[in-house]
Amino acid sequence: MDKAIREKVVEIVRQYSKCNFESENLRLINDMGMDSLSILQLAAELEDYFAIKIDDEEIEKAENFGRVDSLIKFIYLKVGDQIGNNR
Repeated sequence: MDKAIREKVVEIVRQYSKCNFESENLRLINDMGMDSLSILQLAAELEDYFAIKIDDEEIEKAENFGRVDSLIKFIYLKVGDQIGNNR
């Protein structure tokens, strides 16, 4: 499941990136050419696709691709666990 999540995160991030990235350490603003508006748009699209809620503060703290990927996995798996526990 982690691989499928990562592949979708990569696909969505590439839509907002101004470079073809390969490294988890590339910074969203400095290396990938994003600005604060594109980061918020990215967060909104990730929220829509994964049916999650990302706090603005959390996405702002996620300075590079690796952190965005980890954040999405953490939130998505946490939401899935909560849904599973409520059944």
